[in-house]
Amino acid sequence: MAAQAGVLIPLEGINEKLVARLWDDQRPFVLPMATLDGQPFQVVYRGRRRWDRGPDFPNALIAWANGRLSSGDVEVHVHASDWYAHRHHLDPHYNGVILHVVLWGSAGGPTVRQDGQTVPVVSLALYLSASLEGLMLSPASDLPAPVPCWDDGKEDKESEVKLGAILEQYGEKRLAAKAAVFESDLTCRPADQLLYRAIAVALGYSQNRRPFGRLAELLPVDSLAALHSTTGEGALGLEALLMGTAGLLPSQRGMDPPADDPHPAALELAWEAGGRGGVDDPMEAREWEFFRVRPANFPTRRLGALAWLASRWPPEGMAERLAALATSVEPKALPRAMEGVLLGADREGYWSRHCDFGLPLRRRAEPIGRQRAAEVAVNAFLPFLVAQAASTDDAGLAERVHRAYLLYPKRGDNELTRYTAHQITGAARPRVARSACRQQGLLGIYREFCERKRCAECPCRIDLTERGG
Repeated sequence: MAAQAGVLIPLEGINEKLVARLWDDQRPFVLPMATLDGQPFQVVYRGRRRWDRGPDFPNALIAWANGRLSSGDVEVHVHASDWYAHRHHLDPHYNGVILHVVLWGSAGGPTVRQDGQTVPVVSLALYLSASLEGLMLSPASDLPAPVPCWDDGKEDKESEVKLGAILEQYGEKRLAAKAAVFESDLTCRPADQLLYRAIAVALGYSQNRRPFGRLAELLPVDSLAALHSTTGEGALGLEALLMGTAGLLPSQRGMDPPADDPHPAALELAWEAGGRGGVDDPMEAREWEFFRVRPANFPTRRLGALAWLASRWPPEGMAERLAALATSVEPKALPRAMEGVLLGADREGYWSRHCDFGLPLRRRAEPIGRQRAAEVAVNAFLPFLVAQAASTDDAGLAERVHRAYLLYPKRGDNELTRYTAHQITGAARPRVARSACRQQGLLGIYREFCERKRCAECPCRIDLTERGG
């Protein structure tokens, strides 16, 4: 039990979510605050709440009494000693932490990062202006919401149109930037390898983008296609090659797969029978991230999907397939057509039912769903086609692709789009952002303004300025 203002509070009701909520709301605190070693500070920006691996609030900005500004991450815990209990002192992911926010910090000693740097600690319990019991019992919705950047609660058509135009402007800017990278790479690299690598990186999501990109370079698509055409290797053989090169086979991870699960055993046999693909130096399992990754997005499962795609790679090449679709399908129907290239994995296959070797999913799901296929189409296929149109001076193709981009419906959102939309409009899923282009616009605004704390320059502040906000 813990005592707060004479009230005994069950410790099991006090958890890290509560501390994160207090820090995220930035109230109710008695200001100014200071660290346990007596350093006064001011929160310029609390950071963005994060749910995957790493510190809880990245990109925070703290102003110290001596005028120094610190930009970095904030980690929250109930007790200061939790830093060591969670082994963050051994994890380089936490070397960007500049402030350790805890509820109680009387025990645990100094907070030291893996790189040896000491992190200041603040105990929120010293600055609460309301009872801890009351905060625990009150829902987050009872606290006043922060004022959004754009909308002050009014929903007028003119304002929505204006904001929609800004989002499309920044969505088109992101498309152009990605297309420029493809256009540059097309001068020195095969088109299909660029697309294959882009697909692999997209399947890695944010946590495994880098290792997927490296794997795509170790096993280029032309070598996989040649193996498939000359030896008749199907998805199983290609999966064994990809999984073994990635260092994620059970034997490479020190795992003992269940005796009643034949799939991992079949992959091990195929990997050995194929001479390990001639790979002298496979990747290591530690390069891949499983921690704080949703089971459905585990890299093993996505590698199975990549193997399936490689076994069905268009014989004329993916670049030719996409160009043919863009010129033969109406722009409104092009999104579905591009997604269809990536969909269709066997619903009864191993990776429709498992997230890792011997670990079943709670319910069956396609290894590549429509939302992930849309992510690939928007972030890889469309920019590639724009680049191809530019390199061949095909104005007609460029116009059709641009039209398809503007018509592409929103298939889903993510942590960053929800965060940015909420910052701008007060709603995580506003009506004004219901297109892929505008979703990309939200990401563009976050990267250019929110992440860099350039609020005064953000175009989404214009409306408040005009209204005297």
